[in-house]
Amino acid sequence: MSALACILDRSGAPVDTRRVERLGAALADYGDDSSMVCAGPVGIVVRHAKSRRARHCHGPIRDERSGLVVAVAGRFSLVGGAGPPSPDATGDPAQEGCASWALKRWLRDGPSWLDEIAGSFTLVVADPAAGWLSIARDHLGDLKVYYHLGEGRLIAATEAGAILADESVSAQPDEPSAAGFLGFRFEHSDRSFFRGINELAPAHRLRVSGERDVIERYWRFRHSTNTAPVDEVRDAFLDLIRKSLQHHLDWLPHDRIGLSL
Repeated sequence: MSALACILDRSGAPVDTRRVERLGAALADYGDDSSMVCAGPVGIVVRHAKSRRARHCHGPIRDERSGLVVAVAGRFSLVGGAGPPSPDATGDPAQEGCASWALKRWLRDGPSWLDEIAGSFTLVVADPAAGWLSIARDHLGDLKVYYHLGEGRLIAATEAGAILADESVSAQPDEPSAAGFLGFRFEHSDRSFFRGINELAPAHRLRVSGERDVIERYWRFRHSTNTAPVDEVRDAFLDLIRKSLQHHLDWLPHDRIGLSL
């Protein structure tokens, strides 16, 4: 498991390292180790299990030539393909993880490749020199993405508790949002249980710079016009399930596997 949090100071001022460390400490349930990059107005921290494999897979990493910083919580793979090669159970650092693969694709194609992947992930890409940060949530919303825009900065994380760890964010409850949840109204809303903390919708990307913030949808369901017999559709679905399970079992340590269907 892994989780991340990030800060962008919209004024361009260097981010306080201690501030970023507090966000990471609030994610301690996700692992006993953390990796952090602070560069100019950008700070990103990833919390994960203490292993070379986890650190290499998630980042954050910084490209020396472009200056881009990339981090991933969770994991993704290519739709219909093997996906980015991930370090195996031995923690071989020579193999490529999601963060480094995402960096290469972003440098080549920008965000246009996001609809080519699937999985449970949160992806952060930032350019400290240009003063912008992008955070994307996976297609089906398996991982949460929360964000706070205020006090001249963006604070975003996979857990609302990490955002609340910053002294500038109030823990005042959003009572209408909580009431809606308790009333079993589960339609998506951009509001969280806390005032001033919003939730990014699945398959959406938030891009924040010093001057503006933009939320865009990067993927939609493709409605099928398949008129094949039910038996053929069922067999095709089962084949996809088998391939998906095999893909995940190939890289997971066998003593760490659990299944919920």
